[in-house]
Amino acid sequence: MATKYGVGATKRDNSTIPSLIEQGEHRGRVRCEYDEYTLTAALTQNDVIKLMKLPAGARVHNVYVYFHALDASAGTIDLGWEANSVDAADADGFMDALAVTSAGAQDMQGDKPTRPGVFKSFSPLGGETQISATVTHSGGLDATSGSLKVAVYYHLD
Repeated sequence: MATKYGVGATKRDNSTIPSLIEQGEHRGRVRCEYDEYTLTAALTQNDVIKLMKLPAGARVHNVYVYFHALDASAGTIDLGWEANSVDAADADGFMDALAVTSAGAQDMQGDKPTRPGVFKSFSPLGGETQISATVTHSGGLDATSGSLKVAVYYHLD
């Protein structure tokens, strides 16, 4: 029977000179950024809703979205991030083509656990990262009321 070590355990226990475990990788506190948008008019394709900004160095654990019925037929949105000075933009990094035709809630890992945003670590040198939602349906969203609520859980320290 062999004993195996994770990356952090290797740095701590199996290095000739013990390496420091990166900030936020050991006993980090989970934090939450929350934002919401209330529709006052129908949205068109490629409309962008800017939401919260994550601090430099944030490592995302999960993203939760709650929404009212925002389209009668085939409305979808993407949820991701805009570029900072180091990290490239990924408009659907958290959720891709999320159907918003009826009220619902979804979390990133339950939606598509292979999304690039799962445990995404933003560079500590990149500055804040803007989180945004983009209307992707070619017909836009026909609802003129309702809301989109987003919570991003991450650790930093």
